[in-house]
Amino acid sequence: MFAHSQRIAPVAARVTRPRTHEKHRSMSKVPRKRELKVQASSTDDESAIWYSCVVIENNAASVDGSQRSLVVAVEDKQNDDAQHLRSSPGLVFNNGKVWTETFTKPGMYVKARFGRGDGGGDGVVDKLPVARSPYHVRYDSARLDSAKVEFLVDAGTHPAGLTAAKPGDVISVSKPLGSGFTNVLFAERSLEAAMKKNHALVLVARGTSGMASIRSILDWQPVLAYTDKHPVTVFYLANSQESSALLSLHDEWRSEGYKIIPVYGGGGGG
Repeated sequence: MFAHSQRIAPVAARVTRPRTHEKHRSMSKVPRKRELKVQASSTDDESAIWYSCVVIENNAASVDGSQRSLVVAVEDKQNDDAQHLRSSPGLVFNNGKVWTETFTKPGMYVKARFGRGDGGGDGVVDKLPVARSPYHVRYDSARLDSAKVEFLVDAGTHPAGLTAAKPGDVISVSKPLGSGFTNVLFAERSLEAAMKKNHALVLVARGTSGMASIRSILDWQPVLAYTDKHPVTVFYLANSQESSALLSLHDEWRSEGYKIIPVYGGGGGG
């Protein structure tokens, strides 16, 4: 009897231990599944997600001051891996900066929300182009828990909640939207397709929003390299020289190989 019980006891131990371990392991997975579901649902409706950003600078972007350069810091925290590797010379592929990594093409824009509108609700601008290239946003924000972004706003067409914003004011923006200078229906009619075919580029900017979008191209490294062997011409439609946005950069762009042709007259605002 004693010898028989010794043979059974180890078998019983081998049966009961895995069951106990499987129970604890399955219970430990529950919080992880819930967390993933929350993250997935939060990205379903891009217009419902707002990123808080603080105004850093509001400077005149034209001679008459009607055009404003609004520089903001969009809240975009790095993940733990990126935090630990801040001083590393290596690159971090997934740094957790969702807003920054979503901004992939020049010509993308955001929705902006600020203050209180006359009707008691938040004031909203549906389309505010980012005035720098994805490269510059990444470079300027590499060691920050935010994305440093620039917008151009017009005192004549944009609300005072943006044009008169002061350093320290808080506004909200959506994640970057749009497809930039691509055509979702005709892929061959896009900026990158034209460059692959070695075409001369002719860009037309109308008003403040147009210049903001075009500037994101002129800052973009592939286009800068393209000017070495191919002509890139920009026609800029503005109401007057005094109200032209970024007039001080025109000579700099020309020195980089761009041909900048301002066209002054009616219909250049906005």
